[in-house]
Amino acid sequence: MSVCSAPAGDRARAVRFLSGVAREEAQYRSRLLFRNRMAEAARRSAPGPLRAGGSVVPPGEVSSRLSELDRDLENAFADLCAHRKEVLDLLSSLDNPRGALLLESFYVSGMTMRAAAAYSGYDERHAYRVRDRSLAELGRRLSPSGAGGQP
Repeated sequence: MSVCSAPAGDRARAVRFLSGVAREEAQYRSRLLFRNRMAEAARRSAPGPLRAGGSVVPPGEVSSRLSELDRDLENAFADLCAHRKEVLDLLSSLDNPRGALLLESFYVSGMTMRAAAAYSGYDERHAYRVRDRSLAELGRRLSPSGAGGQP
């Protein structure tokens, strides 16, 4: 099956799967930044309610709120690591290892296509074709009837 004849749903499924890691990392960084700003504000704050992230935290609840955020961040980090491992394991099973490296560099690591192409040893124009073929293969593996993925 050529790349053009591969179902668009397979490629879209693969892009959503790969982009999920980047999205989770961005959410984790945002929550970590909020937690750190809250802790810094608590250290500098005069006695009274703490204003952080549009909410007001009474003075007696700051430490418990920070502990709750820390627990949430630990769970989010564990989920992120598990999702990243799942993505990397599936990418390592692709037929073309350099195509897998290209997808990882572009979708998971956030490189530009030019940088991902150079990193994986392709010129940029060919990298787009390799990306399309690799996404089609990954999408087939992720489809309910595919070989070895999850829907």
